[in-house]
Amino acid sequence: MIITRNTGRIPELLQTLVRLDDAEFMESESPIHDVETGVADACLMELPDVPQNLGDLEIVTFLERTVPGEVSHPAPVEEADSVCTDCDRISAQMDSAGIPLSEEGVRICTRAWAEALHPEGGLHPVDPDILVPAPGQGTAVILCRKDDESTRSILRRLDHRPTRITITVERGIQHLSGLGPLSPLGVLAELEGMQLRVRCFNLLPDGTERRIDCCIFVDYVMDDLLGMAEYLNGKRSEALFCESAMY
Repeated sequence: MIITRNTGRIPELLQTLVRLDDAEFMESESPIHDVETGVADACLMELPDVPQNLGDLEIVTFLERTVPGEVSHPAPVEEADSVCTDCDRISAQMDSAGIPLSEEGVRICTRAWAEALHPEGGLHPVDPDILVPAPGQGTAVILCRKDDESTRSILRRLDHRPTRITITVERGIQHLSGLGPLSPLGVLAELEGMQLRVRCFNLLPDGTERRIDCCIFVDYVMDDLLGMAEYLNGKRSEALFCESAMY
């Protein structure tokens, strides 16, 4: 079996999570195309790079999620006079927290990028109560063809169930909201026993902030996610879906 990866975008950390004795790794600029055309059996990708519509492919394996969220350098966000970022989601949430933006402020970026840019260290995790990460951030997945049962049976053994549960909630809210990866939307789901704590942020075009911090049961129904999505994109004015479970 061959798993393709784009070495320019998959952090070295994620490569160590795959333990398949019969797997070959090869570099590819278009790993999904390689699987579609039969050049490779499966591909390893960061989840934010995976399109919503996969056609004849599907995500078979969610690898155990690394720590999601951004880090700041060279000082903690809480101590910063201003921050520097080119991400709309981060900009919106920093403005909400009353921290101004500038070209010379404390830099905020994802952990993988920060570790590549600053291997010497000096990185400070940003509290998700201040900055909600992008849906699916910190997750790698393996895709293969729906009709390739032999490969699927091997890859299923690598699936990390808790990660699948939390990421399904995050991607579900993003999909139902209709908000794309370049929007200010942030979503983070975390398992807490038999419940999921869900934190979300979005900034509507008129400048209105929408925040969610609630719990839903692991056996939630799709209406729970739809209620959150409609509140985040402005179609619902009140957070009725989580009145009884708000933090």
